[in-house]
Amino acid sequence: MTLADMADHVVERIGSPDVESVKQAKRFIKYRYQMLYGTHLWQDSKVTLDLETSSNEVILPNWVDKVLQVIVDNRRLSSFDRQNIAEVDPRLLEETGELIGFSMLSTVGTHTHPVGVKVTLESTETTDNSNVRLRGLYGGLEVEETVVLSGTTPVTSTNYFDEITSLSKAATSGAVKAKRVSDSAEELVVLLPSENDRRHSRIQIHRNFTGTKTLTVMAKRKVTPLIHDYDTPTLDCSGALVAFATADMLDRMRQAGKAQAKVAEAQALVASMVDRDRNQQAHVVRFIPED
Repeated sequence: MTLADMADHVVERIGSPDVESVKQAKRFIKYRYQMLYGTHLWQDSKVTLDLETSSNEVILPNWVDKVLQVIVDNRRLSSFDRQNIAEVDPRLLEETGELIGFSMLSTVGTHTHPVGVKVTLESTETTDNSNVRLRGLYGGLEVEETVVLSGTTPVTSTNYFDEITSLSKAATSGAVKAKRVSDSAEELVVLLPSENDRRHSRIQIHRNFTGTKTLTVMAKRKVTPLIHDYDTPTLDCSGALVAFATADMLDRMRQAGKAQAKVAEAQALVASMVDRDRNQQAHVVRFIPED
């Protein structure tokens, strides 16, 4: 079911099909979908991607939520906490050698680093004059500033950046592009008109290596939000969303008893979804080596 279909079904169930109720039902459905997506590691949310890198720091696509496994040279790397590595053997953070594991790093706002240069910002629409907020690091120090767009004319930041930890804006008329100030003017990120910011997960491979490596990363994909009327959920969860949104609408109408009954119905549907999702793995072939 599309977002519009689910909202229409909700307002019909509560007997209030006016325009404002439809808008509110859509807001509840959007929120409930994001909440439901994050409650379980759904099979439909898992993805596998291959990345080629010559650096032990790997910035992942912005649609990656959580890293589940990393495979290099047909070996699964163990997941380590950087603090534990620093306490046990700090050399693993700097020395070159056989790859033994990976650690999660803090997120960044771009898919590649500026690396010690200023940044230009521009929109694809001439009328855009919104504020764009930049936060990052340069020479180990935190730097931040606000850049005012000048339509399609590039505006250069005051500060230099080694990496950008956050690049955010309000809704704009056009897409906003951030580029390095260099001969190549390499693109760092493009924020769509409706996007406020982006977050890229990062991993660090231990140890350092020479040459190029191909990583196979198994990850959980970020939720794709329901925005337009014709959007549909990635998960097969329309029934649960309708039940939750109906409960939210009834609670808004101060019908607590009916709302609680709908919450129970929605929770039962979610439990059934989880059970069905786990049982999908029942037919996976297991390889058990003989002694």
